[in-house]
Amino acid sequence: MGTFVKRITQRFWIDQNFGTDQQGQDLTEYALLLAFVVLAAVGLFVVNGASIVTIWSVSNTIVTNAAQLAHASS
Repeated sequence: MGTFVKRITQRFWIDQNFGTDQQGQDLTEYALLLAFVVLAAVGLFVVNGASIVTIWSVSNTIVTNAAQLAHASS
């Protein structure tokens, strides 16, 4: 009977401290913040995907032309 009472007491102590124990709270908050940043970035890429492709294409053309001019003048 003593073992049963001891287990009940330990169980109650664990349940009592569960709400006050904040170990791992920072990790959870950082994970939620990272998830928010990732979802926001995905949303921006989805909404502005066409303009990003256009900017990338124009930049690629400018760099390619500059490389060809540099190679031709050497």
